[in-house]
Parts: sequence; C-alpha cells; structure tokens
Amino acid sequence: MNSTGVIAKTENLAFNPLNKTRMSAYCENFTLKTTEMVFALVLGSSICVGGSFGNIIVVVVIRRTPNLRTICGVLICNLALADLLVSSVVVPMVIFCLIRGVVPQCSSTTPGSVLLAIGRYSTTVSLLILALLSMDRCWAIASPLGHKLRMTSSMLRNVLASVWSVSPIIPVLEGFDFAQNEILIRLNTAGIVVCLFAIVMSGVVTVAIVRHRSSKIRNVRGSHRQGEIQVSACLRKRDQQVAKTIALVVALFSLCWVPILTVTVILPDHYTNLHFWAGFWGLANSALNPSLYFYRQENYRQAFRDIIYPQMLSSVVTQINIPRKEL
Repeated sequence: MNSTGVIAKTENLAFNPLNKTRMSAYCENFTLKTTEMVFALVLGSSICVGGSFGNIIVVVVIRRTPNLRTICGVLICNLALADLLVSSVVVPMVIFCLIRGVVPQCSSTTPGSVLLAIGRYSTTVSLLILALLSMDRCWAIASPLGHKLRMTSSMLRNVLASVWSVSPIIPVLEGFDFAQNEILIRLNTAGIVVCLFAIVMSGVVTVAIVRHRSSKIRNVRGSHRQGEIQVSACLRKRDQQVAKTIALVVALFSLCWVPILTVTVILPDHYTNLHFWAGFWGLANSALNPSLYFYRQENYRQAFRDIIYPQMLSSVVTQINIPRKEL
C-alpha cells in the first residue's frame, strides 16, 4: 500500500508486518487479494453503520418505553450494548488496521492488541447475557410466580454488574501474554461449553414446557371454563413467541460464531483466510440482532413508531411554521 493509501499490489496483499517470530510464523500463510481487501472494507463499513444504528435504536426504544423495561427487556438492552461495542469500536478499528495493511491477529502493535481485547470482552459479555436470557425465560415460563418473587430489579442489577466486571478477566490475562497458558485455555474452553450447555438446555426445557401446556389447553373441555381457556391460550401464545425469539437469537449467535471457533480448533497454529472471513462473519452478528428483535416483536416496532413519528411530525410542523413567523 503506497503513501496515499491506495493498494499498490494488484494481485495479492500480504500481511506480515510483525517482528515477533511467533506471530510471523502464525501468519506466514495468510494473504489477501486486493478485491478481497475492498470487499472487507465495504462489509466492515456496512456492519459499522448498520449495527451501530440498529443497536442504538434498540437501546433507546427499551429505555424510553416503560412496558419494555422488563427483565427480558433489560437483558436484551445489555446484549444490544455489547453488540454496540462491537459495531462502533471493534469494527472501525478493524477497518483502520486493514487500511494500514495489517490484520489485528497478525499485529503486535497497540491498536491490534486493544482491538483483540475489546473483541473478546464484548463476545464474552454477549455469551454470558445470552445464557442468562435463556435461563431467565426458562425460569419465567416454568415458574412465573417464583420468578416474579425472586428475580427482583436489585438482583438483576447485581447479576449484570458481575457479567460486565468479570468478562474482562480473559482479555486482561491474554494481554499479559498468558494466552498460551494451559490452565487459562482450559478454563476458557470450559466456560464456553458451560454457557452453550446452559443455553441449549434452557431452550429445550422451555420448548417442552410450552408444548406440554399447549396439549393441556387442547384437552380442556366444558364451556364453564371458557374464560380460563382464553387466558391460558393468551399466555401460551406469549410464551411461544418469547421462546421462539430467544431461540432465534441463540441460533443466530451460534451461526455467526461457530465457524470461527471451528476454524480455530481445526487450524490452531496458523492464521488463514478462513480465520479472517469467519471472524468477519462473527462480527456481523452485532448488526443482525436488532433486525431480529424488531421482526419478531410487535411491541418493539410499535414503540419505535411511537418515538419516531412524533419527532418527525414535530420537525415537519416546525418547518411549516418558520415562514409564517418570518412573514
């Protein structure tokens, strides 16, 4: 890449800027074509703009709509904040590194190290909050009264504070070059496995409970219980919608992040193009989540309209009244 920022090589752009022998060996087989470089910059810019806008909208809608500030809503808001950290900080830093002709995984510079630390931090927060979200919805559907009595706002604040404060531990340890420590690697792997197990089991139990209640409602007979049937049907419909939404969020997270985990396990000693594009696909998760929330939840769409439409109407009225005041 020349001094004006234009890619000088037309066939391959090789990233090998490091002085450390270990990093040089790790990235020696990685090359990126000019067309791939341009596509990565366009994709990164799209994730940055779309993800930042979408997650900001999710946070604003939840914060400004009282009936959305539930346990589930607060957890989704924190998940959106973790995604916002990716789309507004991590992705722009990736773009900055690409423009300089390096990738963070193959850079020993401070921006590269900071980028990797923030990326792992936000991913850890997202995984923990997804596990909490799945278990919380399972608990709420299985035992509504017990969940309402025990899952208080103070308990939720303490849990979320713990998640945001504990998540930096692994990035900090890796920053001190403990990434190759066998104990740390095992703890990291065990934590991921436990979170995924909790997410999957919570989803399975939730679906089983919803189906069991659906079968009970279908078996109820007698007009004197019509009111009870209608209430149960409404609750069942709500539970099904929540369960499907959480399942889709978890499935989307897995679809985006499993590829990079798989590639890393299969090729742990070398950084390749598969690592690069799988990592980009993982970053795209931060931009896809907001569209899923608004697609699945009518109350989110309605809250968004309630916030945006009055602002647009007020702006139009202001523009109309300006000439009158001048006259």
